[in-house]
Amino acid sequence: MPSGRPSRCLSSITVMDMKKIFLLPRRTAVAGWILIGLYALLVVDVCTGGKPGGIWISYVMSSSQFNALGLPALVLGMLMVAFSRVKGEDECTVNIRFSSMMIAVIADYVFLLVVYGLIVSSGISRDLASAQAFFSQMSLVLYNLSMFNLVFLLIIYLLVFRISLWRLKWSAKNEK
Repeated sequence: MPSGRPSRCLSSITVMDMKKIFLLPRRTAVAGWILIGLYALLVVDVCTGGKPGGIWISYVMSSSQFNALGLPALVLGMLMVAFSRVKGEDECTVNIRFSSMMIAVIADYVFLLVVYGLIVSSGISRDLASAQAFFSQMSLVLYNLSMFNLVFLLIIYLLVFRISLWRLKWSAKNEK
């Protein structure tokens, strides 16, 4: 860091000790990207319906197997990518990780509150009999929302973290 100029990664957050942070080795990110890619292949195959122009995966597994194996593979892959070390991991990267996680959690809860408000407000104006039927159907919606929420937090975290790292590297490259 040049003297007289503050570092871009310094903020009001106290920099944590690097020895206390558990991160996976860098090579686990590659395995994570492979799992995410396999999930993308599964999604493409399900969307094409396994027709002759589609991919061979649908001939091997049913849609219930896709639901049982696909989402855990995606979440595991995203966790492996999100929490593996990056090249040149330092205190600045730890700060970026922390702020990215804060942004992701806030965005996730704002999304959940908005969706919850929409669900509840659409069921309030109904009479008792139709409201009971409405809320019994909402169990499936809430299940799907919770499955989406598993992935949404990690997607936001990965996007914010990777974009912040890219911006930091880009600004460091342009300063030279």
